[in-house]
Amino acid sequence: MGSLTTPPKLLVVDFNNEELRPGTTTWESTCKEIRHAFENHGCFIALYDKISPQLQKSIFQDNSQQLFELPLERKVLNISEKPYHGYVGQISFLPNHEAFGIDYATTSQGIQTFSNLMWPQGNDSFCESSLMFSKIVAALDNKVVRMLFESYGITKNCESYVESTTYLLRYLKYNTPKTKETSMVFPPHTDKTFTTILYQNHISGLEVQTRDLQWITLEFPPSSFVVMAGEALRNDKIIEVDEELIDEEHPLKFKPFVHLDLIKFFDTERGRRSQNLVEDFCENMDSKNINLPKIDFSHKELKPHTLVWNQVKSQVHKALVEYGCFEASFDKFPISLQKSIFESSQELFDLPSQTKLKSIRTKPFNGYSYSEQLSELDQMIRRMILESLGVENYMDEHMNSTNYLLRLMKYKTPQSSENEMGLSSHTDKSNITILYQNQVNGLQVLTKDGQWINVDPTPDTFIVLIGDSLHAWTNGRMHAPFHRVMMKGNEARYSIGLFTIPKTGYMIKAPKELVDEEHPLLYKPFTHLEFITFSYTEEGMQCESALKTYCDLKPDTLVWNQVKSQVHKALVEYGCFEAYFDKIPINLQKSIFKVSQEIFDLPFTNQT
Repeated sequence: MGSLTTPPKLLVVDFNNEELRPGTTTWESTCKEIRHAFENHGCFIALYDKISPQLQKSIFQDNSQQLFELPLERKVLNISEKPYHGYVGQISFLPNHEAFGIDYATTSQGIQTFSNLMWPQGNDSFCESSLMFSKIVAALDNKVVRMLFESYGITKNCESYVESTTYLLRYLKYNTPKTKETSMVFPPHTDKTFTTILYQNHISGLEVQTRDLQWITLEFPPSSFVVMAGEALRNDKIIEVDEELIDEEHPLKFKPFVHLDLIKFFDTERGRRSQNLVEDFCENMDSKNINLPKIDFSHKELKPHTLVWNQVKSQVHKALVEYGCFEASFDKFPISLQKSIFESSQELFDLPSQTKLKSIRTKPFNGYSYSEQLSELDQMIRRMILESLGVENYMDEHMNSTNYLLRLMKYKTPQSSENEMGLSSHTDKSNITILYQNQVNGLQVLTKDGQWINVDPTPDTFIVLIGDSLHAWTNGRMHAPFHRVMMKGNEARYSIGLFTIPKTGYMIKAPKELVDEEHPLLYKPFTHLEFITFSYTEEGMQCESALKTYCDLKPDTLVWNQVKSQVHKALVEYGCFEAYFDKIPINLQKSIFKVSQEIFDLPFTNQT
């Protein structure tokens, strides 16, 4: 019968020891011990008595209780562009876990910004205690980092690392399990930081896995912290790796990377499934994958004129100006409906060609399509766009000027193992496209700096893209991205797109509020049907931008001939017409009428 393996004991370092000073033998031996602890167990216990009983009470009783008792509509205001830096909670597979994130926690501004969101009336005691706690723990972190760098003989890089570091303070809560049995409230994971310093109340529960795959239950002595190495502290040693740590025995394992990019990768489907996050992330960097901004539209309090609405609106505006697209989480689309749509798609595309062709329409590319409402998300997004641009007075007109087209699309399995073009580069001609994909990669978006990036599908999000019509209506403020489909592998790709289409006859014309000296009119007014008809002509398909070509008035072009016909008809019928001409700048218009007024206000002088 085999013997039971004794769990290893973690290193305990007494940072209260007055002998633990740089240059002493105690310091040097402790540096080596910390390095050994990180390399073998990934963590150690730090005794550090700088947290007074009063501050401990403020953190665990006052601050934590106040935070976690806030109403949900207030909690969800803790939003961050960085994944897992804001509020985390209400997650179906983590029902007993909640957390808040305070970025730049060692600065008064960082703490105050968070506090103002949670307590608009102010909460000075929360700010003071949180800032004091953060600074004390940051001092411990600086000491640990210095000792670690010294143990590897790379002290010259320590200062630059400390200067480049910011701190995230997280308040975490694990609710009481509903059964008497031991239950997992947070799954196994590694932190994505350089180091994590954890301080907890008297309730046990934290376990760490050693290098030999044993789980150890951590018991916290009084006035102690657990210091853990994160994913950024690897290469069997440290990342970003100093050249002194690279040799034949220890070749470079991971290329340099930006920490925020690692966090964003972790928030993707592939990142969450990864068993070796840094390795998969560094491999992923070569494929130019990017995480588009991910915006949550599932908040119960997401209603116009609320704080949540305004925060999401700001995220939408920023994403559409920069990328012209984003990922949208929207919980009104149940999984059963998602599955049935893709099952129906396969059945539809498996029909004989004769049957398919019965769905032919006179408008270009309307065959094989049917319509269904996913309009709630579209209308929220468009309302946010108009509000963010300050043109809410056009809301009713704009909302009533659109129809919806739902298109089912299939991209067949490529015939070779190489990448094949499933759909060539284009911009959509719609106002907005809301795209849902099956779990087959292929969609790529062109960034403003000319890079093609992969947009991997996730089962719980939609891709929202701006089309040419809304790009023109906003006078170019919202970016319409070029995108394409590149196919590889042995699976067919299905997607379903809801296209918001301007109604027949509606004139797409930028509001006067969006035209000024800084933003001159970019596109002449046009109707969607005329524009899309042009885009499928030989000239429209060969030009780089159908929108720019169509709206550029030059002799012997299709647009020129259309306008010429309109001029002829108007002059024969009425002898006059209104001309829209953007070559007279607003300041010149004003000066002409001002001079006219001055001329006619001159006194009348009788010449004799």
